[in-house]
Amino acid sequence: MTVTFVQGLGNLRQQRIFDTLREIFRYPNIAGFHVCEFSIQTNHVHLVVEAIHRKAFSAGMRSLSIRCGLRLNRLFGRRRGKVIRDRYHRRDLFTASQVRTVLRYVLLNAHKHGVVGEGAVDPFSSARSFDGWLVLYELDDDLQPRATGDPTAGPRGKPVKRWSKLLAEDWRELGLISPWEGLKWQRRADRVLSTLGSGARAPRLLGAVQPAGV
Repeated sequence: MTVTFVQGLGNLRQQRIFDTLREIFRYPNIAGFHVCEFSIQTNHVHLVVEAIHRKAFSAGMRSLSIRCGLRLNRLFGRRRGKVIRDRYHRRDLFTASQVRTVLRYVLLNAHKHGVVGEGAVDPFSSARSFDGWLVLYELDDDLQPRATGDPTAGPRGKPVKRWSKLLAEDWRELGLISPWEGLKWQRRADRVLSTLGSGARAPRLLGAVQPAGV
């Protein structure tokens, strides 16, 4: 799902905003609702959430909106003010293919916007704690492609335990996700940047998951 923030907050891809939103996403106050993955872009956030029923989903989204408002207003030294727009875009997932497509879209969304380099994982997302990345040329004990998250992420970087089998297991049967799958978006973004002239800053390579031995 996509949640859009109001104008006037500036670029959401700032470390202090990321730290605040990550805490909110990782520790929801509503039973039966949690955020599994997220990606923070300049003025909107992509979320992959699970809820045990519609009531829990509605309560969870309402809680996120209220807590984001309180915490960000406090961060900016404002007494009050709207932070998140009233409407959000929601898409329900029913198949393993849909789940894999959405995980790839959310976690590699920064490639679409041209703000990270080829093969990089986005530091302003949950990508560094995601445990479904494909590490090229490495196999596990069962001779299957090894998945990894960021080994330096620490306790807060552990992936959220998924409740549904669809999100926890089924999508993996279609293949783990490689950071290089965002390449088509990255090349499109590069073409856009090139039309802006030589003064445009090229994306930086951030936190790439490299093949073994590279």
